[in-house]
Amino acid sequence: MADSAQENTQNTSNPQEGPRLPEPTLTTLATMLGMQAMSVIGMVAIPGKEKSEPRPNEAKHLIDLIEMLFEKTQGNRTPEETKELDDLLHGLRMMFVNVMQQHRQETMVAKNES
Repeated sequence: MADSAQENTQNTSNPQEGPRLPEPTLTTLATMLGMQAMSVIGMVAIPGKEKSEPRPNEAKHLIDLIEMLFEKTQGNRTPEETKELDDLLHGLRMMFVNVMQQHRQETMVAKNES
């Protein structure tokens, strides 16, 4: 009975503690790093702020961190975690390449116009 009561308190949101947080998992950590990478790539807008220039060094570092997690957890992941991390890495790499190509083209056009 005590376990049931404890589970119920963990599944509800206490207004003083803020919203309920996701379960701390490998995919949660990787997703958080992925969101940071998308932000510095310029793919996630921050409300109230203008779109900033891509910061490729920071984005690459965050993507590399996710790849390091992928490599270091080899053999300890579930098939679902492996697929989620693999999909996340693939998506981030594709975004990175596309944004960097677009940024280079915009920079070249701006140089040619001046």
